[in-house]
Amino acid sequence: RYRSKMLYNLSLGNYNRKFKPTKTPYDWLSRDEKRDRAFGDDPLTNFIFTAGAYRDFFEVILKTAKLEKAGKMRTDLPILILSGSKDPVGEETKGVRRFYDRYDKAGVEDLSIGFYEGARHELLNELNREQVSGDILEWIEEHENNKADIFHTESLRILAERLSQSETQLPLRQICYYSPPNEVGVFSTEIKAADWLR
Repeated sequence: RYRSKMLYNLSLGNYNRKFKPTKTPYDWLSRDEKRDRAFGDDPLTNFIFTAGAYRDFFEVILKTAKLEKAGKMRTDLPILILSGSKDPVGEETKGVRRFYDRYDKAGVEDLSIGFYEGARHELLNELNREQVSGDILEWIEEHENNKADIFHTESLRILAERLSQSETQLPLRQICYYSPPNEVGVFSTEIKAADWLR
């Protein structure tokens, strides 16, 4: 339950430095100041992870890398990788390109990548969120008849429906990360580790 300021600074705390002068502590998330302020005002997002949460986070990353190296990652699942060209988490495209190359070398059969000029970390909270939503929706529609199980989940259909709205009202974290499945049909919480393995 210990919340370490040092771990926060080593992981997320320094991302805002690239955007000086800053208007909020979360300018690195998007160019939309209103959305950045809302993130800071929301108690569900404005907190420091516990040391245990950081441990769990990095454990998952290491386990995923081991599965990938061992050739146990499923390669038949289509993957769409999108990033802002100014996302500090993706090292302004460099880290995202390395990620793409790794999955390409691992033999992923259907791998797509795209960058949005000037956009930052949370694409569905960005100024061009309607363009991003449209691109994701188009990709989902192109892949909806894919044999991979993941494209037949109710949650993906709900996400596609939400993205097809004229304006994405919910921040990305509510669509993909934090909301309980019975509320929004969150696809990331419904993806079991087994779905990614052979």
